[in-house]
Amino acid sequence: MKLRELERDITFSHMLNIFLPALYPKTCEADDRIIAAVNELSKARNTFMHSGKCEHTRSTVRRFYENTEKFLRRMETSRQIEPSAL
Repeated sequence: MKLRELERDITFSHMLNIFLPALYPKTCEADDRIIAAVNELSKARNTFMHSGKCEHTRSTVRRFYENTEKFLRRMETSRQIEPSAL
């Protein structure tokens, strides 16, 4: 498989569930709870975008925002780790 084909076929789910955990430094393991929360958000986004249905309450949407913030904080933390820790 050519690299360009692979790049085209990689989904957000692949990046989140396979590549991201593999790229975390040894000293900073991926948090499965945060990844599960982002998966839930991605599923809700896809449902909304493809069907126009939003079946979530305000508290669920608030939780999505909070989990996104946790995910982004975790990404920033892992980015600051020295390359020698990889």
